[in-house]
Amino acid sequence: MDIPVRLFGPYHHTSKEMSTNNKGSISSLNLGLLETFIPVSSIATVSVVVGFVLPRSQWFGLFLLVWWWLSVLISLATALADGDDKPDDYDDRGFLFGSPSRWSSGDAWGMVVIVGGNVMVLCILYFWFHQKDCHLKRFVSQTIPLWGMIALNTYRLDGLSIIVPLYRGTIPTFIGFQTIVLDVWMGATAIPLAFLSHPKNLETRRMVLTQQKLKQILWFWNSLGLYDLCSAFLIFLLNWAGVGGEWIVEPPLSRMGFHPFPLLILFQVPLAIAIHVLCLTHLDDLMDPFPSRRLPMYMRQT
Repeated sequence: MDIPVRLFGPYHHTSKEMSTNNKGSISSLNLGLLETFIPVSSIATVSVVVGFVLPRSQWFGLFLLVWWWLSVLISLATALADGDDKPDDYDDRGFLFGSPSRWSSGDAWGMVVIVGGNVMVLCILYFWFHQKDCHLKRFVSQTIPLWGMIALNTYRLDGLSIIVPLYRGTIPTFIGFQTIVLDVWMGATAIPLAFLSHPKNLETRRMVLTQQKLKQILWFWNSLGLYDLCSAFLIFLLNWAGVGGEWIVEPPLSRMGFHPFPLLILFQVPLAIAIHVLCLTHLDDLMDPFPSRRLPMYMRQT
């Protein structure tokens, strides 16, 4: 029995699978550059985030590292296929969804993992952050700079790689165009906004726009980014339920449950959502150039 698992690059199948070329097989996805961009983007993101956090906050750094490793394991589990002891008309099956070309009756489990995994991680971060005298709140408020959280969104430039599957008709038109337009916009604007938000560039920023104007821009930017990510999950659920026009329900998004998509969906997406929510709810504090003033009085260090 072959277990063809790969973290990078195209997914290779047994000779039997290649000869039969069943409809709905993973080899027919034609994901193009996504097969490489998503793993590279995921590794780059976790390297930067954990590399910065772990030396400064061991518990939070380990939490991020374990979270990423679970995403990797789930993603690789979706790539497991076995073609030698199955009939010729057998559709390859992954861990989350029955087939990459259509939804099946057992795919509710995949929806629980993909959507529920995001909700669970966001709930953990929310309740952890809002504990009284919380180390995480102190760490985020005093250590992680606003410009760093903005710059992290440059990973969303990998939305350019969605052009290939959109052209080949392997993803719905709506989510394809939205990903290309909004994700690329968020990724492209992250660098200049991070530059303007850096305290060392205060004088340069004052020549371009006021603090209030920057605040308005950042509020709009984070709102747009949050809409982009949350609406993608809404389209995912509508596609699964078969609700909406052809531009939403065709083709089925069950392929999003196969490697390498869970790497992106289970780690980078909820991380970006958490950043956007944090920025929208604490923007005034995060824009304060004096970190010690960002905390309530009882949490300030004297």
